[in-house]
Amino acid sequence: MNLAAVRCLLAATTGGNATARYPRAKVSTPVPGILSGSEVALLLAATDSPKYRAIFMLAYGAGLRVSEITALQVADIDSKRMLIHVREGKTGPAT
Repeated sequence: MNLAAVRCLLAATTGGNATARYPRAKVSTPVPGILSGSEVALLLAATDSPKYRAIFMLAYGAGLRVSEITALQVADIDSKRMLIHVREGKTGPAT
């Protein structure tokens, strides 16, 4: 974060990109934790609402993100073929 501020200051004061030859700092992103089977069971047991329990089970079982679940519609679930159509996944809208 501080390096970006220094780059911006140098670019504004020198009128060019004086730091172009220096590599950008690598920022590590932490890997999200994975819930164990007992933790998932506790989460589902703590949920009183059948609607939210179904949402949690769907999210965990299908590996969906929150944005993907909120974009789901009833027509997206094919119970005969056991398929879920994810319209706007991580890669963007479906074509």
